[in-house]
Amino acid sequence: MRESWEEAIKLAKERFGELNILINNAGTSYRESLPEISDETWNKTIATNQTGVFYGMQLGIEAIAENGKPGAVSQHPASVDGIVGDSEFFAYCATKAAVQAMTRCAALYCGEKRLRHTCKRSSSGIHTHSYGRRGCSSERSDHRGILQRIRRSSPDRQNGNAAGNR
Repeated sequence: MRESWEEAIKLAKERFGELNILINNAGTSYRESLPEISDETWNKTIATNQTGVFYGMQLGIEAIAENGKPGAVSQHPASVDGIVGDSEFFAYCATKAAVQAMTRCAALYCGEKRLRHTCKRSSSGIHTHSYGRRGCSSERSDHRGILQRIRRSSPDRQNGNAAGNR
């Protein structure tokens, strides 16, 4: 998987001269609850949704920093299911929560290193399979309120901003 990312970044640099922005979007899901999930499904979901995003972050930030210009490693879409959860998509929700944490850490790293990158996660507006399947049922009706409380509790970190990124 790392090799695929290295190839993609190399191709972008050859074609455009440099890398300035990266849309780091990956996702696969399986309808399996905690007792149903197999090792194979768990590993495939982690590899696609979390490890793939990790390589994009790591290699993308490095490539953008090389050109010495302001850049953006943006977006690392993470479903609202990473916050709210869904009992029928256990592995998917776990990986999307991990992507949110990884994105906050990447933003902090960029700020500490004075790298001018904007790292944002976009979980508030993405409604994935579980919402399309159930709509906003009574068990999920308060997801917007939950997201608002999270944003109010730590607005800079929730938006992916770090000291050097403002």
